[in-house]
Amino acid sequence: MAERRDRHVRLITKNGFDWTDRFPAVASEVAAFNCTSCVIDGEIVSSDERGVPSFAQLRSRKHPVQLYAFDLVELNGVDLRNEPIETRKELLRHLLNPHSTLVLYSERERKEQWNKSRSAQR
Repeated sequence: MAERRDRHVRLITKNGFDWTDRFPAVASEVAAFNCTSCVIDGEIVSSDERGVPSFAQLRSRKHPVQLYAFDLVELNGVDLRNEPIETRKELLRHLLNPHSTLVLYSERERKEQWNKSRSAQR
C-alpha cells in the first residue's frame, strides 16, 4: 500500500511494515502525483526475465521493482471506499503517470495478482 500525506510517502507491506526506505524511487514517484493525499492499494513486485513476479528478487533489493496499483482508497482527504470500484479505478488511472515505469495501473485485484504470481513460481 502506498500512502501519501502532503509530500510525505509511506510504502506499507500487508503485514504493516514500512518499506519506504527500501524503495525510494517508488516513493518519489508517488510523492510527485498531482494530489495533496492518497492511499493506493497495490503490490510492489520485482519480475524475473520472463516477467513473472519473483519474491526472492524483491527481498534481495538488487533488481528493479514496480508498484502495481489496484485500487484508490483515498484521494485528497476523501475516503473512496464506499464508491463503486469502477469509479475508484477511473480516479486511479487519472492519478497515475501513464509514462511511469515504476507505478503501474493494474486492472487485476490483489487476490488475482497474488494467485497469478504464486502459480507462476511453481
